[in-house]
Amino acid sequence: MVGLSIKISKYGLSYFLWPNTRPIDTYQRGVRTDDDTLLSLVLRITSALDDENKPLVCFDVGGFMGIVTLTMLKGINGNGIVHTFEPMRRNHARIVENIALNGYSNVVVNNIAVSNYSGLGLHNLTNEGGDDFLQKLHDYSGDLFGDNIILNKDLSRRNENLDVNSKQLTLVMTLHKYMNICSIDWVDILKVDAEFTDHLVLEGAQDFFDKHCFGFILIEYNQGDACAKELLNMLLNAKYEIYYMVRNTGSLVKDLKDYSAPTN
Repeated sequence: MVGLSIKISKYGLSYFLWPNTRPIDTYQRGVRTDDDTLLSLVLRITSALDDENKPLVCFDVGGFMGIVTLTMLKGINGNGIVHTFEPMRRNHARIVENIALNGYSNVVVNNIAVSNYSGLGLHNLTNEGGDDFLQKLHDYSGDLFGDNIILNKDLSRRNENLDVNSKQLTLVMTLHKYMNICSIDWVDILKVDAEFTDHLVLEGAQDFFDKHCFGFILIEYNQGDACAKELLNMLLNAKYEIYYMVRNTGSLVKDLKDYSAPTN
């Protein structure tokens, strides 16, 4: 078991979670229901797609502790594979642990960040998200696994004023490169929660995105945020049909204008 943890169960699955995390609030105290609605939606989608009787491919970008990954695995019920991406080593270890706890094997857990370039980055372990969440160091988009990936003088020179104790050197890859490496040309469900850099994840798969190679995209949208506006424009320009999952309600609506908050 990785560090101090709390074990809970949901949808017939068991998870080890870190104490004082949002999922514990969601599941034990009912403070928020957006995570619960997301898991329910994943199960509904996988159930509907299973009727097509073909192996499903699911991507979980920003795996955190593996809750969505496990729900995807439960939903596909052995008929397909889940690819999970989590840059933080502590969370990656927890995902692996939770997968073993539930006995799944049809999953690939990648300890990498996903963005609009492939190379090296510094992942900020103390920032909640935004521009400083992943700082670009080197772009090796042409030859990510070549001999030129070396931590040279440039790394220390460019970051001599940074608090290295709060940052983690991270391998970064675009979904475009990953899908080419794995010979994947279609993803049934793409879930993205990349701490306000979600639009960069889609930028890194622009060709696949424009060709509608992602069947369903489940992505965090914070109304009024600059990243959210760019994200919405990308989805609209690509002609995706958009629905909104309203936080704290479990509601799924076509237009936020049609949603009326409950009155006390």
